[in-house]
Amino acid sequence: MFLRRIGRHTLEVAGHCARQDSNPYFSPGGKYVVSVTMDKDGSPAKAAAMGTAGVNGFHADLSVTLDLRNLPRGTCYLATTHESDRASYYYPLTVR
Repeated sequence: MFLRRIGRHTLEVAGHCARQDSNPYFSPGGKYVVSVTMDKDGSPAKAAAMGTAGVNGFHADLSVTLDLRNLPRGTCYLATTHESDRASYYYPLTVR
């Protein structure tokens, strides 16, 4: 996952994961919701965007832009959720 600041309060999230149909740990193409939450317990998202990951060879590429103006400083979580999977995958994120 790659994070790039593109404005004072805006973050671009882009990334790719290896894709392997026989292994459930790798991410498939399709629609994703990328969100920022304050915990990993299902709290409401403070920022969210939807994007479509396209399969490119052995990985799926996804890019979304998130507006971070409503986020407090500190540690929160970047969550990705695929349209066919209710489980979210969380990555620690520090807002400064």
